[in-house]
Amino acid sequence: GSLYGAVDPFYMIMLIKLLGPQYTVWDKAAAIRFRRPGRSTLEAQFLINPEIVESIRADLLHTPKVDRLFTVELRSRDGTVHAIIEKTVHISRRDLSLTTNA
Repeated sequence: GSLYGAVDPFYMIMLIKLLGPQYTVWDKAAAIRFRRPGRSTLEAQFLINPEIVESIRADLLHTPKVDRLFTVELRSRDGTVHAIIEKTVHISRRDLSLTTNA
């Protein structure tokens, strides 16, 4: 549980910041595969390539919502994988015309 809690919000928060306020971003699902006990300090590297962000924007021009799967590994300093976490993030475009007073 605490291994998952260490990585839970990152992809959602990153996408909120990268996409901007015209998009709604939610965590939708998650799965964790434990490989070995985490008895030392573990590290994770969260990356979202600019191409992924542009792909999401492009897809949302043609569909109201998309889901994206992101994978992160928790590793010890020697590179040993202790857990693999998959996060499904839901993204939709906000209808800005509903939020303005005309």
